[in-house]
Amino acid sequence: MSLTNIIQEISIGWQDYYKIKDDKRAPTVDKKHEIYKKFIEEFPNLLRENADKKIFEIEGSTGDGYITRSPWVATYDFSITDNVQEGFYVVYLFSVDMKRLYLTIGFGATQFEDKYKKRDLMLENMKMTTNLFQNLFKKKIKNGLIVGQPNLNSEKGTLQESYENCTAFMYPAYDLSKLPDDKKLIDDYKNILSIYREVSLDSNSEQFETISETNYQVEIDENEEADIIDFKPIKAKKRAESKTKDKAKKKIRSEQSKKIGRAGEEFVYEQEKKKLVNRPELLKKIIKHYDNNEYPGFDITSYDENGNEIYIEVKSTKSASMTSFELTDNEYKSAFKYRDKYFVYIVLNATKEVAKLKNKRSIIKLHNPADKIEKKIINAEPSQYNIDLRKYD
Repeated sequence: MSLTNIIQEISIGWQDYYKIKDDKRAPTVDKKHEIYKKFIEEFPNLLRENADKKIFEIEGSTGDGYITRSPWVATYDFSITDNVQEGFYVVYLFSVDMKRLYLTIGFGATQFEDKYKKRDLMLENMKMTTNLFQNLFKKKIKNGLIVGQPNLNSEKGTLQESYENCTAFMYPAYDLSKLPDDKKLIDDYKNILSIYREVSLDSNSEQFETISETNYQVEIDENEEADIIDFKPIKAKKRAESKTKDKAKKKIRSEQSKKIGRAGEEFVYEQEKKKLVNRPELLKKIIKHYDNNEYPGFDITSYDENGNEIYIEVKSTKSASMTSFELTDNEYKSAFKYRDKYFVYIVLNATKEVAKLKNKRSIIKLHNPADKIEKKIINAEPSQYNIDLRKYD
């Protein structure tokens, strides 16, 4: 059976499957019904014929317990998530009125619902996360995929409203009364899987594997003074050869590490403001890129005392020392592009609450890391490689 035929049969048979009970409660899932079998078996099985089973898993749902108003079939990359509650994935979403079908890339709504108990805050963070995702990866979309959110004919406060707000990219709606031919549907599916995989392999996608609150409220005392220390190379101790040296381990930034990073960024920002307090024309031009969902390869654009623009990447630790840190590919390239204008500020004791400081916060200023790498003053080693399996002529 073709994909077009399966979708048509679902749209025709859905009303019989979704029968409202006399007490007006939603009907319960009927595992013996043909529509249930189409979502759980036939639809996913046909998609599996067009997806690499070593990379992707596919599952469909008509609801858990009660039948959902908007059924779905999802495809997720094992490197991002192993379930539809977390991370982001490709998903077919049917509108509540069964008139439209959307093929999308979006986030699992459950992870937001579990984290934010107030719905307004939940929706706000859904939109903020989705917008960040769109801004980071919209250059990758092609072949008809667009930035947008589906119209599932949802009602306020429903799960379908959450689905809409969790969608980043999609194809324009398929009209269920006049579906395109099977070739078009399969081509769209293969294209969106290719884009999804490309996004999954991008190092910027790691921050979306677990959803955390991104608008952290960090307590910073504007009067707190920092020790500003110019970088000096650290003498390395001899270490044993690691047997796992060449094993790539994908790191997921935990919520705690994000808070450490935000604390360091805010602290550096306050120090830059103090530095330029007598240069109000420059003070107002400082840019916090991390607040604007911008990723130019550094966190802050600021100025030195002579009015020259500088670019600051912030690395933070809750410890009193740091012997190494990671740069993303984008940050590494920016360091070599801007060279003398590029700084890495290493914030030590970044997360101590101001009123309970045991160790004073300090900042180690690493100026022009590209030059120091070239002169072998510091070492830079690749910790992860992106292996592209496509052949280019």
